[in-house]
Amino acid sequence: MAVRTETILVVDDQPSVVQLCKRLLESQGFSAVGASSGEEALEKFRQQRFDLLLVDLVLPGIDGVETFRQAKEMQNDLVGIVITGHATKGSVVDAMKSGLYGFIEKPFTMRELMSTIDDVLQRNSVEKENVRLRAFVPLFEVTKAMTSTRQLEDLYRLVLDTALQEAGAERGSLMHLDERSSELRIVAARGLPTEILEKTRQKVGDGIAGLVAESREPLILNDGQMQDERIAQLMRPGSNLSAICYPLLSEGRMVGVLNLSRSSAIRTFSESDKELLSILSGQAASAIVSAQLNENLSRSYVSTIEVLAKAIMARDPYTRDHSDNVSLYTVRVAEELGLSGAEIETVRFASILHDIGKIGISEGILLKPGKLTDEEFEKMKEHPAIGANILADAEFPWDIVPIVYHHQEKYDGTGYPDGLTGEAIPIGARIISVCDTYQAVTSDRAYRKALPEEKAIDILRKVSGTQLDGNIVALFLKIHREVDGKGTVAQQAIAA
Repeated sequence: MAVRTETILVVDDQPSVVQLCKRLLESQGFSAVGASSGEEALEKFRQQRFDLLLVDLVLPGIDGVETFRQAKEMQNDLVGIVITGHATKGSVVDAMKSGLYGFIEKPFTMRELMSTIDDVLQRNSVEKENVRLRAFVPLFEVTKAMTSTRQLEDLYRLVLDTALQEAGAERGSLMHLDERSSELRIVAARGLPTEILEKTRQKVGDGIAGLVAESREPLILNDGQMQDERIAQLMRPGSNLSAICYPLLSEGRMVGVLNLSRSSAIRTFSESDKELLSILSGQAASAIVSAQLNENLSRSYVSTIEVLAKAIMARDPYTRDHSDNVSLYTVRVAEELGLSGAEIETVRFASILHDIGKIGISEGILLKPGKLTDEEFEKMKEHPAIGANILADAEFPWDIVPIVYHHQEKYDGTGYPDGLTGEAIPIGARIISVCDTYQAVTSDRAYRKALPEEKAIDILRKVSGTQLDGNIVALFLKIHREVDGKGTVAQQAIAA
């Protein structure tokens, strides 16, 4: 005889029926427990978990249907079968409406009992599998988030919101583990007071989330049903809450803890919820680890960019403020054009480094106080290609090389290095070209003084549609008008 893993609670006010059912069930490998009333049955549910409730319809005190309803509040994935010798059409309908899966009329045979139980457990197994399959839909969204954003804050919020929605929870938080301090802190929350978000810090091993992080095991918390004294003392008595805390683990690494809660009047968390969150949490933890690696890598890249930018400044003091201001304007124009966050980030870094190739130009040409000779100008025209070669070796995650290489192209094809025209020029290069032109004519150079802003605006209008992209010029002038009288773009950026 095969040993079954299910535990069944048999509830009947006739001891002989309880004993008979227990004997039959145990003979088939089930674990069986008996109770003589609804009140006794509910007390047993507070003490342990059952896979199936076999309950008489007519009981002293709480009837069978109400017993099942209250038991299901404690254990949402519970399934039940009614056994009765007083069946009416109305009582059968009421039982089925309450969610009871099956109906057995006394007297019954062993075959009838086992057939009904096997059928109910099979149907419940199918429903659990549907829950598992349903979980893959939000997992797909979490996985997409990992590839579509490098912002950890956005990913934290998506993981929490997905978990809340799929688990039907009202409140929740996502806590990240700082491995250096072994401390959990809230990085995303819904429905929690601000003071909790700001003050909550838990060491591994302290508090409920800390215990989950320490044990690396999920924990279901239902008010008044906790047998573990240490955990029961941490819960607020009479809180009328049901909660679940799930550790976020990625290849054995503890990432954090996901906390979800509901009012127990709605329904308590169950093993089915735990199963769904096991799939979601595993994928979420992997996504978070990947995003953290991306963020750390991005910080490393930004540090490299800062070093390169300082190298440009050391060669040409003019380039320092020039590149900074071009960058600030290009971001504003890119935002006005409706470019994505990733595209704006790419344009920003390209604008900071667009003149990096000047490292390869001699100071005699770079800082010459007079007009360049034709030969010197040809050498100067090499700086976009030099810059592109330098950045290609750096292997940045942003596709900045084409922008740097083409930032001296002209809309009408008269620029360099390749003489591209119109929209064949990368959009980032076209943006930088407009902002670069404005900054160049309004800045002091080795060979001339800065021109007035009015003159610079006139120059932009004259070359709009020929040397420069007319749409981008129009956006730039719009931004310039908004800034005029309100401080420079740099001042506005600092204020923001």
